[in-house]
Amino acid sequence: PALAEMEFKWGGLWRTRAHMNRYYTGSKDDESMDLSRLDNRLRLTMDFKFTDHLKIFNDIEWDAVAGSNLSGGRDTPVGTLDRDSLRWRIAYVEADLGPTNHRVGLQSYALGNGFIFDDRFAGYRGVYIGEGSDTKFRIPFVFIKNQEGGDGEFNMDKDFVYYATM
Repeated sequence: PALAEMEFKWGGLWRTRAHMNRYYTGSKDDESMDLSRLDNRLRLTMDFKFTDHLKIFNDIEWDAVAGSNLSGGRDTPVGTLDRDSLRWRIAYVEADLGPTNHRVGLQSYALGNGFIFDDRFAGYRGVYIGEGSDTKFRIPFVFIKNQEGGDGEFNMDKDFVYYATM
């Protein structure tokens, strides 16, 4: 049965570091730029393979910063989350449908060997794999929405959008 092929892979990393700046301005009398911080990062990767033709990939990053003199000059106790602490780095579905491969979601891609684009984006990546008389060929198509430039459904004048076939 199809469910017998399901695979789950979990991975990740945990990082903790602490640092302190004292007399950062060069004067013992000026403590305006002194700080002491503790930061943690948890990165969790999850790959779900339902069949050889349907896979889901996730990469989540969770940061926690605590200490003195954080953004805005406020102090936070250990265990308090700073803003923007949980991020989805990668979250996409990959489907192999015969001679085509499709990826939809938040993913990484290098366009033009990284000279044109090399970053994470939200969008679609598809490729048609065909066979000629003596060789295989690929026809890829990419829709990349790299940056949301304006608020609202119809305010797309400042968005960074790429369409590419190669």
